[in-house]
Amino acid sequence: MRYYIEQAVSSPSPGLRIIERHQDGSETVIWYLQTQHSHLILQEVQGEHLLLGDWDGKFSRFHIPSQSLTHTQQLTGKVSIGAVLSRGGFTIMVTMNNENDYNIPTLVRLDCNNLSILSDFRLPFELNDEDDEEDEDSELDTDDDEEFEPQIDCYTLDVYRPTEPIAGQLWLYACNTNSNWENATAHEFYRLDLLAQQESLLPLPGVGNANNDLCMPALNLTANLGVMLSWEAAPVIAQSAEHNGEQAIQLQLELFDIELCEVIRKLPLRTYSFEQLQQRSVDIDVLQEGPEEDAEQYFEELADLYEELKEMRWQKDKLLLTFEDQSLLLDINGHAELFTAASKAANSHPDIKRSYLPEAILAEQLAGCHPIKTDDIPQAMQQMLALCKDVGSASYGDLFSFALVDSAGNKVEPTPFYQQAVQQHAEFMQEMVANYCDYLDTTRLKNNLWEGDYCTGSLCHVVYALASTGDVTKLPLINRFVSFIDTDHESFVRDDLLPKLAVVFDENLPLVQNIRGWYEDDWEDDWQEE
Repeated sequence: MRYYIEQAVSSPSPGLRIIERHQDGSETVIWYLQTQHSHLILQEVQGEHLLLGDWDGKFSRFHIPSQSLTHTQQLTGKVSIGAVLSRGGFTIMVTMNNENDYNIPTLVRLDCNNLSILSDFRLPFELNDEDDEEDEDSELDTDDDEEFEPQIDCYTLDVYRPTEPIAGQLWLYACNTNSNWENATAHEFYRLDLLAQQESLLPLPGVGNANNDLCMPALNLTANLGVMLSWEAAPVIAQSAEHNGEQAIQLQLELFDIELCEVIRKLPLRTYSFEQLQQRSVDIDVLQEGPEEDAEQYFEELADLYEELKEMRWQKDKLLLTFEDQSLLLDINGHAELFTAASKAANSHPDIKRSYLPEAILAEQLAGCHPIKTDDIPQAMQQMLALCKDVGSASYGDLFSFALVDSAGNKVEPTPFYQQAVQQHAEFMQEMVANYCDYLDTTRLKNNLWEGDYCTGSLCHVVYALASTGDVTKLPLINRFVSFIDTDHESFVRDDLLPKLAVVFDENLPLVQNIRGWYEDDWEDDWQEE
């Protein structure tokens, strides 16, 4: 593969380095992309194209050599959404709870070339709908006389993490304990064979996860083996050698035969000393009593510890277990070895020489802020106004910010710059703020965006300069701007703008009192002192 990606940051939006491999083994970061996506559920390189999808249902396709956006698609599933690139590389299979269809699990297939919707239908297609009339227009034709047993509740499907372990087959984990541990029932994998137009259930032994954030069972279809979290009583070790003879509790996995749906043996996952459990605020008494005393409470305490296991997957005939603080390789006999940075390097290409294009370095340093050269103030005003007229395209996550620089690339402080600009370009600055407020009013549901420090609301310095003129005709716009401010988290308006208003305006003016009202509780005493 010529290109690959790595995520550099997750805030204000996912920032990606696009890296090109060279024949001599070196590599170059050719592009830094501050995406306009939320949490990414899909990030795949396909030839010369980059495919991205997020948990707000937004999908994007970029052409890497030209560093350009080619296609987008917006679906109706938010947060409850997962996606996987098909093994053939022709489609993206998106599973989601469809907001326009009573949040019923739905499969949407996107064309990788243009992100157009190829098909969409409810899941499970037939297993839940034996009483419904047959959908003659569906892609999946079923036999009227065929019976599907057992039935499955569609709302137990884990649409967050679709997998394609076999080409042409979509698998979703279905856990019936997500809502109630007391009446726990069997868990399974729902399998949809898109080629054969058939669906089936793969039953699993034991009890499933009560939390969608926990690792779902990992399957090794070649070896007919699976591994899952154990919810049975965790062994108490009276004197743990790992913890210098202290008492400890050992979490376990269950190794099972997929075909027979039978547990073969328990495998050690991780041992926690009583001191470590206390540090994590885990109720040791509940763990010692096991599930027989209070099953629901026991499972909740155990789930808190299992959350530290971030990934569980097969690596050939061993399991790679990734925790928050370490990684382990575990064989099927229970022998574990620490998977360190050194062992990772032994399986990769050490000492890879990496270089950066200057444009990629600058883009990563800016991290979504728009560079504005201040030497030519009228041109700078025009550039900022154009961005304010299209805030939706110019913002990254909750960030909408200008990085003011001079011709040499040095940082320019915003307050003196805007104080100078407002003398001749006040109308430009008012139009900037008005367009920004229009965006908040119609799109952002009255939540302000932020400067890079996340303590200052976007355009606060512009509004401060407008306020400093003492022109009462600007008060309606200032009042509108302040009405959008998150008063619990934003500090510039509270610490700088409000005191400035107290100095340059008569506090008895109705609009001044109205602006003050947004901060009435916090600033009544301070305003009187001013």
